[in-house]
Order: sequence, then structure tokens, then C-alpha cells
Amino acid sequence: MVFPDFRASYGDDLRPFQIELYELIETLNGYFSSKDKRKILISPIRTILFPLPKKRFFSSIVLEFASTINLKNLKDRLYYWGYHFVDIVTQKGEVSFKDTIMDIYPLGADKAYRITLLNGEIE
Repeated sequence: MVFPDFRASYGDDLRPFQIELYELIETLNGYFSSKDKRKILISPIRTILFPLPKKRFFSSIVLEFASTINLKNLKDRLYYWGYHFVDIVTQKGEVSFKDTIMDIYPLGADKAYRITLLNGEIE
């Protein structure tokens, strides 16, 4: 597994480094979730000098058909995980809520997903 070259410095605005930051998080999540005991992590020295999140910070939510969700709790969790709330989802790390429709582009996914809700239940 290879970390990207994360060139931010202390105090920098991280928005210009969004792609590298998401790659770093995706790689670290893959490292923590891998069942293979023989893992190799390759990293540029500048990237590995940053304090990285621990495994306990990599939780997830499973949304399944016909399951009931608390929309406010879901929005709060996505906000604290760093998702950007936008009108139209176009890139990873974005989410949009419109009436009964939720569009989300999760980190680690190849495409965005649309979820339809009816009274808090996933359709």
C-alpha cells in the first residue's frame, strides 16, 4: 500500500490538499481493514511525519434496503467525518440531501450513490 505525497504544512488550509488527504485516508483504511498479515506500507517521509489517525477512528455505516435511519444523526455523523454538504454531488467526500433523496460519494467508492428515503426508511 502506498501513501500519497502529502505536502501540507502546519497551519495550511487543507482544501487544496483534498485529493491527497482522501487518498491518504483511503489507503490507511485499506491498511487497517486488510486481513492479510503481510502488509507493506510505502510512504514519502513528509507524509509519514504527520500524526495519522488510529484504527479506532475508522468506523463505517452500513445502509441497507428497508432499514430505518435517524436522518439527523446520519447528517451529524457525516459532518463530523468531514463530508462536504453540497447541492450536486460530483466528487468523493460529498453528500447532498434534498427532501427524500440523499446523494453520497463515499471515500473508497468508484461512483456516487442515490438513496431514496420514505419516513426514515431506505427505499
